[in-house]
Amino acid sequence: FTGGPSDRIPPDPKHWIVTAPKAGTSEPLTVDFSKPMDYALLQRMIDVPGVEGHFTVDRNETRWSFTPTAAWKAGTYKLVADNLLEDIAGNHLDRAFDVDLQQARPQQTTAPTATLPFTIR
Repeated sequence: FTGGPSDRIPPDPKHWIVTAPKAGTSEPLTVDFSKPMDYALLQRMIDVPGVEGHFTVDRNETRWSFTPTAAWKAGTYKLVADNLLEDIAGNHLDRAFDVDLQQARPQQTTAPTATLPFTIR
């Protein structure tokens, strides 16, 4: 067993690429992550509130897609991710899995979720 370099960088939703589909379609909303995320947590810690549908995870856990049950209506929506969502190294959205005690501690977020607005046109 050989470990690689440490990963103490929490995933940052500001770096996620959210691609919104067109209104009147049932095309999926896609979110591309900057690094692989925990598959099991993606199943329950990311959502589009008020929209029924189902999701898929692919590209080695670097893309989450949400397909609505009914066609998208034009408007502004929110993608909400619980801050307990982790990357595959165990880093949460708001903090690293572990910290190097020899270095300054990064500032933590106090909000329980990260919200990314998107617009359907």
